[in-house]
Amino acid sequence: MTWVSLSDIEPGRQPVIEDGGVEGIRPLKARKAPKPGSPAVATASRSRAGTKQTPARTSESRAAVAPTTGARAELEFTPVKSRRLFEQICEQIRAEVESGALRPGDKLPAERDLAARFGVSRMAVREALRSLENAGVVALHTGVKGGAFILEGSPDTVRVSIQDMLSLGSISLSSVTEARSMLLENAVRLACERASEEDFDAIDRNIDRLYKLSGETPQAVRLDIAREFYGLVAKAARNEVLEILIDAVTDISMRLFVRLHPELVKGLRPARRRLAKALRARDADTAVKEMREHLQNVHRVLERKYQATRG
Repeated sequence: MTWVSLSDIEPGRQPVIEDGGVEGIRPLKARKAPKPGSPAVATASRSRAGTKQTPARTSESRAAVAPTTGARAELEFTPVKSRRLFEQICEQIRAEVESGALRPGDKLPAERDLAARFGVSRMAVREALRSLENAGVVALHTGVKGGAFILEGSPDTVRVSIQDMLSLGSISLSSVTEARSMLLENAVRLACERASEEDFDAIDRNIDRLYKLSGETPQAVRLDIAREFYGLVAKAARNEVLEILIDAVTDISMRLFVRLHPELVKGLRPARRRLAKALRARDADTAVKEMREHLQNVHRVLERKYQATRG
């Protein structure tokens, strides 16, 4: 399919929707070449006389977007020709982020400008920006200083994705708890190698708070201390991706505890104290064993209550 170049569009002309349902600039109709010496050739020759010709450009030409305030390099976008236009737009914007042309804090070109560069309607651009907003890639602000701004990325998107799949039945709770155990066991082993004394002190203070709780302490307070405990262990491993994944599956577990109100897990305090002691001694095998047994007890209680609610 031959497409009109963006530079050839008359000012104010809007993109149109083709018969096939694909948004874009209306393509030129292919014409058969006239035979040499025919009247059509003579007429065309006379009409071109004295007129400066400009080479035609196709959709293969890349339309460079002038960088907006805060952008560090030219952004190169091409007209899209997919049935799901917003996905193509998202891919190109993500590619600019990946290349470093767009960085956290940078503002994307205006919606109208993006629509012209991509050769689509503003509605398609708007849909793409909403999708990127939901994914945590951009933030959309209204007003005079509004627009679409690149974010630093949020680990919440990982948790939301796993939580949605669990709620929809795409994955099981046992799969989540098994993955959580594997992640934390590896975090414990890494923490024995990489953690500082400050990390161990923070873990000990967290356990001290647990020992000070009474039987009347609300469950929400207990869960906050538990969430912090696992977060401290993950942080001590010195691996950002591992920390994000552990925080995600731990938050899902904590939310289920809040919703299901299972009975208290027995022996939490001494189990965590033994784990902290093994960590400080950098005894990886003992620390992993303590974490594994601790999580087995916690997950057993949670899964039993969860299955009871599922009938």
